[in-house]
Amino acid sequence: MKNIYPVSIFICFVFLSNSSMGQQFEEYTWTPDRALTSLDKAEADLPLLYLKKTIQYQYLYEETEKEPVCYFTDHQIIRVNNDEALQRVNRIYIPTENMIELIDVKARTITPSGKVVLLDESNIREVKDEEEGGYQIFAIEGAEIGGEVEYFYTKKITARYFGREFAQLKYPMKDFSFTLTCPENLEFEFRSYNGLPQVTQSDTSKSFNRYTLHADYIEDLPEEAFSSFDGSRQRLDFKLSYNSASSKNRLFTWNDAASRIYNQIYSFDPAEMKDVKKLLKVVGVDKLATAKEKISKTEHYVKTNFYLNENAGSEAEDLSTILRQKFGNERGLTILFAALLTELGVSHEIVLTQSRSEVYFDKDFDTWSSLNDYVIYLPDLGSYLAPYAFELRLGNIPSNLTATNGLYIRPMKVRDFTYPVAEVRWIPEPDHTVEFDNLSIGVRIPDDLSAAIIEVQRSFGGVQASYLKSIYEFLEPEKKQDLLEEMIEFLAIDAEVENVSLDNKTFTYQNWNDPFVITANYKAPSYLELAGDIMLFKVGELIGPQSELYQDEKRITRVQNTNNRSYFRKIQIHLPPDFLIENADDIDMNVQVEEGARVIYAFKSTHQLHNALLSITIDEFYNEIYFPQERFEEFRKVVNAAADWNKVTLVMKRK
Repeated sequence: MKNIYPVSIFICFVFLSNSSMGQQFEEYTWTPDRALTSLDKAEADLPLLYLKKTIQYQYLYEETEKEPVCYFTDHQIIRVNNDEALQRVNRIYIPTENMIELIDVKARTITPSGKVVLLDESNIREVKDEEEGGYQIFAIEGAEIGGEVEYFYTKKITARYFGREFAQLKYPMKDFSFTLTCPENLEFEFRSYNGLPQVTQSDTSKSFNRYTLHADYIEDLPEEAFSSFDGSRQRLDFKLSYNSASSKNRLFTWNDAASRIYNQIYSFDPAEMKDVKKLLKVVGVDKLATAKEKISKTEHYVKTNFYLNENAGSEAEDLSTILRQKFGNERGLTILFAALLTELGVSHEIVLTQSRSEVYFDKDFDTWSSLNDYVIYLPDLGSYLAPYAFELRLGNIPSNLTATNGLYIRPMKVRDFTYPVAEVRWIPEPDHTVEFDNLSIGVRIPDDLSAAIIEVQRSFGGVQASYLKSIYEFLEPEKKQDLLEEMIEFLAIDAEVENVSLDNKTFTYQNWNDPFVITANYKAPSYLELAGDIMLFKVGELIGPQSELYQDEKRITRVQNTNNRSYFRKIQIHLPPDFLIENADDIDMNVQVEEGARVIYAFKSTHQLHNALLSITIDEFYNEIYFPQERFEEFRKVVNAAADWNKVTLVMKRK
């Protein structure tokens, strides 16, 4: 999303004191002559060790600049002890987004023998990236296993007043420091997360404020399954909160953000609203009775006739252009939907949040760095809409934008004046019954015992069903068939699919949120093994491969599920009448996790055997996004129960 930050915050600095004008940048330097760092045995055994990481921000108001600028420095010293570590650090990337000028860059390697190889600056090259703004890159020369890579760069950037720095990485760090300096009239606020020390302030002169943080040692953080890596890392968020030269009021609050966003979204003019009305006439909403029908049909029309273009310029946020050219960026499409809902007379609230797969939205720290993704809340329906997620429809939004906080912006009208009201509230996640992947399986074993013959119906619900529909819509006919077959073939490595079909091949606004249902027939010899009078039937493989969560090390991070979800399987097996099952009880499992009176995670399988018909029911579900690491073993047992059931083999003996 294009940020909501002010186009210019220069207005905040108009009344700077004379001592703040024309300040000089303090050049960053490194130790000119430095020997290889001595390590103890444990450190030397690590594949990679960050010996030092220093981050510095220096805010200045220069006479040659109309607006404040910032000098940003990143300095790192890295010990590399194996080939993999060497590959990780053999190229250095300098992001160029918001960069005015690259002020300085230095790099060197120190070999185990003490040889020093310096960077040849002619090797620096620039790479353009339309989405990220590009970067400059240079290769590290002379690096060896057992040696060190050191570099720093300083760049002059457009001053930003919200920032985030991660201090914890995948490898240990012996020394981390952060410094921010700024003119004395400016006051920044900081928030440390996940055990990072707090920032302290010290005035180093009458004209500067100085903020520092230091950590002697930061443990490495492994990437764990069912976890948010970035959300679990030690990090620092910061923001500009006061400018005593112009006002005593706190800056960039949630209310300020709401006002800015509201003005950006709802700046329709009469001509634009006239075109919006024409669009609704094309959609045909006047023939519909309920608000939900009108919203659903309008959304479906937009999402099948417009498209998302994040690389477009400012025209992608201009309502007239969007209506004419049928594209917009994330904010532009949010503007379009806000205009449509306004014309329809539908009460709605703009909500901004950030993906919880990245970091968790802290409602108590009003940094605008958290305002990255738009959704729209419809209070009369108690439902949400994702304006630029073309695969989703009313009631479904991206899972990573649920189970977190968001900034809700509600218009309030007083007499003839409308103004925005800001409130941070929870964005609820759907329960496990909404997101599902269910199987209904019928099995017949022929007299020649050559292969299991399967009839299967696989049905998807929720976000996953929407993704499948959006993919299916744009595929060529043969590719559509391939997609359906892939959804079945995962059930057996040797599945011979005889026919496969989609129950409903037409997707409209009325049935978009219905399940995506595939029906198929296939044969699979691999389910059966024969040994004299004994037949082994790999019944567990009928549900397909399952996730396994085996972890010997102590769990570090809390559980964070992508979404609540369920897997219901109903299996009916017509057994050969001359065989008896000797271990039917192996089918039955019951593993669950309780939170108070609620069962939040469960895997339960049961069976009934009547004559030659074996009926199996499996109910597996996950109905809580977050779960503490202290109770990780309980969660792990549920996940592994499905993997264990996948290995169940029935032993059947001829009568």
